[in-house]
Amino acid sequence: MYVENSRSRMPLTCHKHLSCIMSSFRNSSINNNSFGSYSSSFGSYDYSAPGGGGGGASDPYMNKRYSASFEPSLGPSSYDGADIVTPLNLGGGSLVYSDRPGSGSYSRFAGSPPKYYIPRRFILIALGFLGITCCYILRVTISVASIPMQKELGWTNSFKGVLLAGFFMGYIILQIPSSILCDKFGGKKVLLVGLTMSTICTVILPPAAHSPGALVALRILTGFFQACAFPTMNWLIKRWSSVKQRTATAAAVWSGAYIGTIIADFAVPKMLEYYSWTVSFYVFGALTFVWTILWMIFITDDPADSWGIHPSEIALIKSTDDGTININNVDESTHLLLNNPNVNQHEVAINQPQQKELQYFTVLAALFKSPGIYGVIYFNISTSFGYYLLLMWYPTWVSKTTGLESGSTLALYTVLPYIGAFVFSNTAGMISDYVISRHILRKINARRMFGFIGSFFPGALLLILTFVPMTISLEIVTMVFAIATTGFGSSGANVNTFDLAPEYASMLMGLANTFATIPGIIGPLIAGVILSKTDSWAPIFEISAGLYFSAAILWLILCRTDKVI
Repeated sequence: MYVENSRSRMPLTCHKHLSCIMSSFRNSSINNNSFGSYSSSFGSYDYSAPGGGGGGASDPYMNKRYSASFEPSLGPSSYDGADIVTPLNLGGGSLVYSDRPGSGSYSRFAGSPPKYYIPRRFILIALGFLGITCCYILRVTISVASIPMQKELGWTNSFKGVLLAGFFMGYIILQIPSSILCDKFGGKKVLLVGLTMSTICTVILPPAAHSPGALVALRILTGFFQACAFPTMNWLIKRWSSVKQRTATAAAVWSGAYIGTIIADFAVPKMLEYYSWTVSFYVFGALTFVWTILWMIFITDDPADSWGIHPSEIALIKSTDDGTININNVDESTHLLLNNPNVNQHEVAINQPQQKELQYFTVLAALFKSPGIYGVIYFNISTSFGYYLLLMWYPTWVSKTTGLESGSTLALYTVLPYIGAFVFSNTAGMISDYVISRHILRKINARRMFGFIGSFFPGALLLILTFVPMTISLEIVTMVFAIATTGFGSSGANVNTFDLAPEYASMLMGLANTFATIPGIIGPLIAGVILSKTDSWAPIFEISAGLYFSAAILWLILCRTDKVI
C-alpha cells in the first residue's frame, strides 16, 4: 500500500491503526495546498485541503478534508467520513482490520448493519438469560416438589432443611475457581459442562429419592456444577457488552433467576394436579438439555469469533464511557480503524501491547485494600440469608398459610413475588444506566440508592408481616413485595463488581457468591430447626429483617465505585 500526493510516493508500512496512517500523511511532504490519495485492494482514500473539493471529514492531524470509497463487494460504494462522531454512531462506520489466517487485508467496511441484522450480543443476552433461568428451575423445583415428597417419604422438617440446604453446600465450592476455569477453558465450555452435569443430577434424582443419603448427595452435586453460572456470565458479559450498556445487560441476564423461579413455582403445582412429583424433574431436565444444544451452537467467548457479527457491533462492544474505543479491549485478531477525531487521544495506547492478566492473589490483595469489596461481600452475606431462605421455604409458607398443596391458586401465590422481582430488577437496571449516562446521578449514588432499596424494603416488610395483624390475603401481598423489592439490589451490589474490577468482575462475583452461599446453607437449616421446635415463622422473619437492615446501613457507608484494579 502506498501514499501518493503531488510531491512524493511513499510506502505505508503501518496500517493497523488510524494514528499510523495519519502519521504517514503528516511525515510525508504534504502542505495545506496539496491534494492526494492512497490506493489499495479495497478502495481508495482521498484528501484535500479545506476548500479544495470533496467535502469530507476534518483531519485531526493536518487540517485537511478526506473521504473514503470502497469496492461494492466490500461494503457501501462510498462513505463520507464526516458522519462518524463516535463508534456508537452506527449510522456511520469504521474500518476493521483482521489478521486472521486467510482473511486478507482490511476485512470490511463497518457501515450500518443490514436491515434485518440481529445483533449477536442480543443472542448472548438471550441465551445467557435462558441459562440462568434453567439454573434456577433446577434449583427451585424441589422447593415445591418437596411438599408432596415430605408426606410421601415421611421427612421431618429438620431433614427437609438439610435437603434444601444441600444445593448450597455444593454451590459454595466452585464459586472462586470458576473464573480461573473460564480463563483456562473459556466461559462457553465451563457453563456448558456445568449445566449439563447439573441436569444429569436432576434427572436421576427421582429414582434416588427413597435413599436420603443419595438424595442429599445429588442436591450437593447439582449445586456444585451450577456454581459456575454467575461467575461465568460475568466473564462473558465483560467481553460482550459496552461499558454504557453493562448494567442493563447484566440485569437482563441475571433476571433469569426470577423467571426460572417463576416457571418452577408456577409449573410444578400445576403438574402436581395431574402427575406425580417425579414428572417435574424429567420435564425440566429435558428442557435444559435443549438449552445446552443452543448454547453449544451459537455462543463464542469472543464477539469477534461470532458467526456473521457486524464490525460496527464490535466497535460498540469495545467502546468506553465516552463512546470512544478502548484499544486495550481489542484483541490481536481484530483491530478497529476509526475515522474519528477522538482516536488521536489514544495514539499511545494503540501502540502499546495489551496488559497481561494478573494472578488471582494479586487481584485479591488489591481488592481487599478498598472498603468497596467489604461492602459487596457483606451485602451479599446479609441479603442472601433472607433471599435464599425464602427461595427454598416460601412455597411451604404459602402452603401452610393458605392450606393449599397444589393447583393454580398455589401456583399464582408462589410466582407473584418473582414476577415483581423480575420487573423491578430490569427497571432498576435501565433507570440506573439512564441516570448515570445523563449525569443525573453520580454512579456511586445510583449504586447506593438501588442497593439501599433492595435491602431496606424487604426487611421493613418482613417486620410488618411479623408484628402487624392482617388477613391472609394481606399477608400474601406483603410477602410478595418483601421478595419483589430485592430485585432492586441487582443494580446495587451485584453490578458493583464491574465498577471495582471491570477486568476481573468474574473473579469478584465468584468471591462475593462464595460468602453469599454461606447463609444459603445456614438459612434453610435454621428455618428447618425453628419450624420443628416452634412451628412459628416469626423468628425466621425477624432474623432476616435484622440482616436486611444491617445490609442497607453498611452499604451506604462502604459502597465505592472507583476502579480498584
